[in-house]
Amino acid sequence: MRKHLSAFAAALLTFTSGGEVYWNVLGMTDSSLEVKKIADNLAAGPSTSVLLTNDNGQVFLSYDGSKNVNVSGYKEDIIEVEEKSAGTISIKVADSGFSIKQRDVTVNTSFPIKVNSRENKLSVETATGEKFLAVLPYEAVTQIIRTNIVSSVVSGSLIEKEEGEVVYAVDGEKQITLFNIFSFAIPIKVEISATTGTVMNVDQPLWYSVVDFLLV
Repeated sequence: MRKHLSAFAAALLTFTSGGEVYWNVLGMTDSSLEVKKIADNLAAGPSTSVLLTNDNGQVFLSYDGSKNVNVSGYKEDIIEVEEKSAGTISIKVADSGFSIKQRDVTVNTSFPIKVNSRENKLSVETATGEKFLAVLPYEAVTQIIRTNIVSSVVSGSLIEKEEGEVVYAVDGEKQITLFNIFSFAIPIKVEISATTGTVMNVDQPLWYSVVDFLLV
């Protein structure tokens, strides 16, 4: 089912947890009419995915690899995906790529992003092929905070390693107190698999690794 939203709605396209597709009214422009066509096709056609690409600041929204719609001037969320848990995932332009925000966690990526409208699933297109994001940003970050690898997150990005593994590269901080007097924020870099959620690598200062070992 396809519906339209008012001009005050943020996302160009919204995919609900119930399988509906909403499009945002931007006025009677060529771009808004093309976005409407995409929503209509997603609601009625056998194909189910949209692709976002950012080519040196030129941002395009396409439907199953067909005609591209230039949405470069849109500053708000381009796509919003409703989760079954009542949360949302939003995608917008960020520098030469996109930001993916889930709850209070945001990661940036330079990869094109594909959204499956029927299953509300995300994947990215990398140099080695399409990679499904089985683990989303909030889950990845929550895990490393819950397991006390970091106390807080400064920034995060979605990258591909040389072996083809797509990971969340997170810059975080670990708050420690020595002798109940001195407090420090230790910079820590963590890589989490976007496929399995496994912590792939933890990079922290050598001196802290020694202190942490002695304090265990």
